[in-house]
Amino acid sequence: MILGASKDSMKTNKRFVKEYGIGFPLISDKDKKIRRRYGGGRVTYLIDKQGVIRLIQKGVPDNDVFLRELKRLNAVKMPIEEEGRPSDSKGAYKGR
Repeated sequence: MILGASKDSMKTNKRFVKEYGIGFPLISDKDKKIRRRYGGGRVTYLIDKQGVIRLIQKGVPDNDVFLRELKRLNAVKMPIEEEGRPSDSKGAYKGR
């Protein structure tokens, strides 16, 4: 899941999503709980399902690096072969 957090109001976030065609939800962090936990400014975190931070990028994110790490993480997290779908030697589904 991809999720954005901003100190702006939900009304402002909705306008931003519409204006820039953002394809993931933005939440409002007006009480700064997220900022206190993860840090302020423009920072991108890749957090796995167990809540472990796997990648931190400060500033504008490098999409190639982010997507490469996301693919690697997905390959690691899919050890069970689904019926009728080919997998590699580690059990990761290769049909994406």
